[in-house]
Amino acid sequence: TKRMNEKLADEHGADSYPTLRFRRSGSEQFVDYDGARDEEGFSLLAARLSKPAIARLKKYDNNALEELTSFKPRVAFLLTAPFEENLKTFERVANDMAHMASFALVEDHRGTGLYPGKMGCVAPNASVHRFPGGDLRDWVETHNEDLVTRLGPHNFRRIGLKRMVVAAVVDPEESLAAQGAEALMRESVRGFHADIREAFAFGVLDGRRWDEYIATFDLTVSDLPRVLVLDRPSERFFDEYRPPEKGDGEVAAAALRNYLRSIMRGEAKARYLNW
Repeated sequence: TKRMNEKLADEHGADSYPTLRFRRSGSEQFVDYDGARDEEGFSLLAARLSKPAIARLKKYDNNALEELTSFKPRVAFLLTAPFEENLKTFERVANDMAHMASFALVEDHRGTGLYPGKMGCVAPNASVHRFPGGDLRDWVETHNEDLVTRLGPHNFRRIGLKRMVVAAVVDPEESLAAQGAEALMRESVRGFHADIREAFAFGVLDGRRWDEYIATFDLTVSDLPRVLVLDRPSERFFDEYRPPEKGDGEVAAAALRNYLRSIMRGEAKARYLNW
């Protein structure tokens, strides 16, 4: 407690309790823990800290991908050889964020989808997402999410501050419709669509559990499934996407991507939140 350890608490800026900070072996820098404060969250932290901050791979294949993405979120950040140009930046970010993200140096770029000496993000059943330049740490924070995540009050706000959120709002009791809506999210994001992945995060929201929340968007459980696109910083949302009457999942996903691009161009009709 602060009364018993006031000097220590002040040194670490602890003004609420419990506060958890840690440091990796060999480092003098303490890091704030902001993950889940439960058994699963602490077990995941311990597992990540027990491994090197950066894995080193001679080659990249499906087995390497599975190993790199064995922890949630199931994404990993790569730098391919030659490493010299970007190594210091990559190491700095990895050392700071290895408790929450996965990093690897890959000697042979073949199979990664990256050019030699470049960085990117990989995930199971998805094309590589190449680093476009800029602040690497900020980019890792933005994309260190499952390609399609389970949404709820615990993460909706955090994710929505970085990118617009494309949410399949479903009723789990209507299992076939819910599975179809989730499949639409996965199909929409898994290809090589850099503009979509930079601007939007995808997820599934249990509309029955969060029925009071979805009422904010004039939705009831009987309306589900429905796709919502939420622009949290601007306090507005878009709800006019409807899947085509004809065509398969790829056609529906292409239609959704076209709708998202119309939002990016400022052409789609927005509605404003009334909290």
